[in-house]
Amino acid sequence: MYLVSVAIEITCAVISFCMLFFFLLGKRKETTLDKLFILMLIFNILVLISDCNGYFLVDARLNFIHYAAIYISFFAIYMVSFLYVMYVSEFIRLQHGISKIYLKITVTFLVIGLTLLVIQIFNHMYFSLDSDGEYIIEDYFWINHVFEFLFIAIVASMVIVNHKKLSMRDGCALISICFVFTAFLVCMMILPDIPFVYFSMTLCLFIIYNQTHVTYYWQLKQIEADLSQARINIAMSQIQPHFIYNSLATIATLCIVDPKQAQKTTVDFSNYLRANLDSVGNNHAIPFLKELKHVQTYLALEKMRFEEKLNVIYDIECDSFAIPPLSIQPLAENAVRHGICKKAGNGTIKISTKELKHSYVVTVEDDGVGFDFREPFSTDRAHIGVANVKRRVKELVGGSLELTSEVGKGTTATIIIPKNY
Repeated sequence: MYLVSVAIEITCAVISFCMLFFFLLGKRKETTLDKLFILMLIFNILVLISDCNGYFLVDARLNFIHYAAIYISFFAIYMVSFLYVMYVSEFIRLQHGISKIYLKITVTFLVIGLTLLVIQIFNHMYFSLDSDGEYIIEDYFWINHVFEFLFIAIVASMVIVNHKKLSMRDGCALISICFVFTAFLVCMMILPDIPFVYFSMTLCLFIIYNQTHVTYYWQLKQIEADLSQARINIAMSQIQPHFIYNSLATIATLCIVDPKQAQKTTVDFSNYLRANLDSVGNNHAIPFLKELKHVQTYLALEKMRFEEKLNVIYDIECDSFAIPPLSIQPLAENAVRHGICKKAGNGTIKISTKELKHSYVVTVEDDGVGFDFREPFSTDRAHIGVANVKRRVKELVGGSLELTSEVGKGTTATIIIPKNY
């Protein structure tokens, strides 16, 4: 019978090691749940190796090593059970929170269980070894199983009480683990020579492994979908309907009064649209001159409509650096729409760059109406545009965006890009 037990434990140890290897191999940021799961796998492997070695240490001369191996397996089982309670508690807490009473009860049971395990060294209440090194189950061995049942009962109560906070799939997975472990624990009490508990522990960890990776996979797919949609929204947010209508109206008028200029404006408008659409999915910085050309195209189209009302000044001292796509154009658009357009009379937008010792500085300033920082943006779209620029500048080039404004005098947007990023 012991050969069957050894085969089961070796198989479970290999499976646990493979789960640990592939879990650590995955390139992902470790969470508290991940760390708890890794610890459960480590202690489970320790349980299996220690108990498996016990079958080969049946010799009076190796009694101390044999005893230590069995003792370690008992300790490791307690730790796996305790860590599983912590895992479920953390899982539920991440959903909608959970009472701390479960943690207090679990720690209390763990302390009592480990205390009795220490006492076992002196009174052999759980097990002992005879003069030939044979393992003997003692009268109070059942107490050890009581603690295992208590840990499972705590998990079951947490899942049942907080079932509304869990999805159907998560709740079924967690409660099924309780049933699986309980069933195999009962089997081991009936047939103590077969390591049902060790097999059930590995099976339960496999269920968690599968659930964790399936959940992570679908979350990753959802994040990728959201990211793709966000990129599209960023690009499309720059192609404002009013701008398209106004540009097309300007081109239509020019077709009558100045066909050559209409042709040039049509090409500019096409280049503008292409630059916006090219930014979809582009998560890399581009040369500043490429972004500047896009801004110049946009402002040229706006100047066709506003004529003398809009003046543009370029003061480019340096251009040998990279910048996120669609980082200057939204700032220029805000300057036109929320600065110059609302001003009585003509207005000026100035785009400048300069090189400092440790950074490059890009400035978009206007002498429009300005705004009060204590009041919200005039439109949500303007706020989203600035927020997108700020995020992309930070993520892609490690830079920052600063806004200053004074009512009646204008607004200045400053992008600072470090050289050593």
